[in-house]
Amino acid sequence: MDAEHRCFHCFEEVEREGSLCGLCQQHPKVPFPSAFVFEATPSSLWLISQEGILPESLAAFALIQWEKLWPLPDVVVPMPVMRSVGESLASRLEVQCAPVLRQSKGEWICEAEAIEEGKVLLFLGERRSEEGVEKAVAALYEAFPKKVYALFLLE
Repeated sequence: MDAEHRCFHCFEEVEREGSLCGLCQQHPKVPFPSAFVFEATPSSLWLISQEGILPESLAAFALIQWEKLWPLPDVVVPMPVMRSVGESLASRLEVQCAPVLRQSKGEWICEAEAIEEGKVLLFLGERRSEEGVEKAVAALYEAFPKKVYALFLLE
């Protein structure tokens, strides 16, 4: 995914390289920088849906995208459905994986009292169908991370 002509906050397409989109200039739709690894194209959907695809393979694609976007994180916090890929990504980045988010009765709970690390990569599944992303991030912020970046596997 070409990151050059994307808003560096919400990852929507922009005309000028390295700029914010009009919405993020006024009032960002999300309170943290976010991006995705794959657009929802037939080929990427096919790749992700393959039975037996190794988490390490998907993590390699995520790593390539991460390196184009942001500084090295201090910790990876995967959503529960992305735990195996998140663990592999954290291993490749040589940082801690902290699977501290869980859902209980429709609410997100962060099981960490504090995340001392400076930069947190929240690793998610699908951007468009991920329910409660804002609530999950709000739960994560209760652990006082200094900075959160959200990377979705799929747009």
